[in-house]
Amino acid sequence: MQSEIDGPGETDSLKQCISELKAENNKIKAENIELKARVVKLEDKQSQNELIKNLLSLPVVIMTGILKPSFHVYYSKQLNQLLRSIKIDTWRRPTSRKHLLSLEQASSIHPEVEDLLNKAVGNYIKQKERQKMKPITSDCETSLRQENEELCISKQVLEKKIEELLELQEQYKSRGVAMTRSLEESGEKVSQLSDSVAFFKSIIPDTKKAIASAEKSIDLLENRCQNLEDIISVKDRKIIALVDQILSKMKHNDVTIEPEIYSSTHERKLWVKRHSESEHDLETQKKYTFRP
Repeated sequence: MQSEIDGPGETDSLKQCISELKAENNKIKAENIELKARVVKLEDKQSQNELIKNLLSLPVVIMTGILKPSFHVYYSKQLNQLLRSIKIDTWRRPTSRKHLLSLEQASSIHPEVEDLLNKAVGNYIKQKERQKMKPITSDCETSLRQENEELCISKQVLEKKIEELLELQEQYKSRGVAMTRSLEESGEKVSQLSDSVAFFKSIIPDTKKAIASAEKSIDLLENRCQNLEDIISVKDRKIIALVDQILSKMKHNDVTIEPEIYSSTHERKLWVKRHSESEHDLETQKKYTFRP
């Protein structure tokens, strides 16, 4: 479960790692391009130095003409493809003692000049192609190999991570199917509950009516009970009065003295009542004599 939770975070870290590797690779490529440019500049300087050495060995007049190449406009296409040092070197060749061409001949349209310029262009193009294929330095090769090894290791790690992510994706898919099923089952339960709620809502008015009717019946019963209690209380008072009258008429018995044995249940209740009244009524205490 924890690996599933950390899946998006690991994906972000992998993306960040890939971007960092790409940035480092681009940096190395830029350094390689810069080194190649430096090599080209050094080779140009070397060729210029060689040309200067050769020029210094020539007479002053010839050297002045050689240092200022003046090819014919007809050869502009070839000249636009060459560096200045190569132009000077190519200009020097037909005007040297070996070729025996005058400055005027070299400045005009001449087959030998055209052949030299075409060869110079071809050699320069081949030289640039060789420089592209030429290894830069041993240090750069070592660093590039190390970078390639690190990239291979990173690639393997990324492949493993991708496999793990694919497995997580499959797990998510299976869980999605299970969740879909559970949602369908929940939907059925919800529909059943909705039906039950609708049924209970439909019987609510009848239930309210039944409750109102029951409350009315309860009120009526309470009123009847109260009436019965009032009637019972009145009858109790009448009975007590009658008993008192009967006892007062009995001459052979002193009704103010509590007997040791009660003649009836009614007499016992009567004396219990007198006991309770005597606790709050002094007249009752004076009138009756109670057993301890």
